[in-house]
Amino acid sequence: MAHLHLLSPLSLLLAAVFLTSSSAPASSPTTLQEERQEQINAALRSVLRLIDSGESFLTYDREAGELRLHQDRVLLRTCPVALDDLGEVDSAEDHLTLHVRHYRLSHAYAPVPPSPFDWEQYLVADADESCALRFATGLLIHASSERGHPRSPSLRIEEPADLRALYNTLPEGAALVILPPGWDSLPSGH
Repeated sequence: MAHLHLLSPLSLLLAAVFLTSSSAPASSPTTLQEERQEQINAALRSVLRLIDSGESFLTYDREAGELRLHQDRVLLRTCPVALDDLGEVDSAEDHLTLHVRHYRLSHAYAPVPPSPFDWEQYLVADADESCALRFATGLLIHASSERGHPRSPSLRIEEPADLRALYNTLPEGAALVILPPGWDSLPSGH
């Protein structure tokens, strides 16, 4: 289900966290808390840059378990995530590299699902539940629980309709920003 929201409260929170952390003197991270804050700041900088770019992009809020489709300051769609198999995230930003038409298991004994002829696939414009989105770091976003559990990193969203919307909307190279847990709360001492 599609939702339309303005991100003005999010933008204000992003600016507040960014400004309070950027006024601190630059030093190498020595504690886990400082490293965590640097990850949050990098993610928020990416979101602010993408809002200003005017392009469609995704954010994944790990704490809320939601994948969100944005265009400028507008939230176009919120997709609940059923399974988060990201593990440790090294980079806050990732980019879409491939629209996968038929996601299926790739081991040698996986049955090949019935599908139309290859030439018909070039005529299909709309996505279906067997599609997936693949990102530069190897992250796979899919909606099918019937396909088994893909290798890590992956996200399974709850609704195939949400996957179809993302698949049909996002161009190659679209950004995904992963917001770490606690990104929307101020650090202690502020």
